[in-house]
Amino acid sequence: MDNNIRWFKAGIVARLDELQSGSEFESLLKSSEPDLREEALRLHEEINQLKASIESI
Repeated sequence: MDNNIRWFKAGIVARLDELQSGSEFESLLKSSEPDLREEALRLHEEINQLKASIESI
């Protein structure tokens, strides 16, 4: 059971990493539009918080 949980956690964290490193996400972080950039930064922070929460389980 523990191995399944570790595998599941690792898969979720890996997917969140993929989302953060995607070229579309990167372009939003560098957007010249303040609203888009702010939202992308907020999402980036929330993803980091989710990863930390998942890894602490």
